[in-house]
Amino acid sequence: HSQFKQDLAHEITQLPERERLVISLYYEDELTLREIGEVLGVTESRACQLHSQAVIRLKARLKDWH
Repeated sequence: HSQFKQDLAHEITQLPERERLVISLYYEDELTLREIGEVLGVTESRACQLHSQAVIRLKARLKDWH
């Protein structure tokens, strides 16, 4: 469990900057996707797309953790 958290944290640091920011705002600051969109100056749907891209990337990179 501890190693997974370390690996996840590392992979988050490897995300593109905007995706990393979306993940941080969503999971650490608990902002809604609408609020994240306002922070980034994009629509709520674009914030949702960025979140989805980040999650897909993280799942792909951590797929061996099943």
